[in-house]
Amino acid sequence: MALFNQINTPAAGSPKQGSMDIKTNAIQSAPLDATNDGQFDTVTSNHTQANQPAVNDSDVKLTGLQKAQARIAEMRASGEFNVVRLDPVEKAKANPKSLRAAITAHCFTCCGGGADPGVRQSVRDCKVTACSLHVLRPWQNVLGKSADQMTEEELEDNSGKTEDLIDETEE
Repeated sequence: MALFNQINTPAAGSPKQGSMDIKTNAIQSAPLDATNDGQFDTVTSNHTQANQPAVNDSDVKLTGLQKAQARIAEMRASGEFNVVRLDPVEKAKANPKSLRAAITAHCFTCCGGGADPGVRQSVRDCKVTACSLHVLRPWQNVLGKSADQMTEEELEDNSGKTEDLIDETEE
């Protein structure tokens, strides 16, 4: 504590000036730099606008994602980028030799034909085990219950749904 008092005690005969007063006096007496229009004081800051390099668009490096987004924006503006999304029925009609597309289209129409926004989940979780395409339905290996994991009550409840479908098609 004695050392602290010795450092902060002014010498005999000198006015008491703390470190803040000395810094303030130095800042007030320093002339402004004329090259930066007086916005910054060169004594207080070494980072003036004159010292900053100009940033050009060519200096900025884009990531792969930014490059792809810029390219897609250019393609959309020029009319090259035209996304056509087909529902499974239209895909099956466009590719009649594809068995997978035909099964997907059948399951799509059976589960509502696009009325439900989560048609993939409803096809995946289909519980109509009497349907001959049940074992071939798409997206079953990704998630959802298989017929082996369903209880006997669920199997009995769902068997009637297919009988209703068969009756409608026979008429």
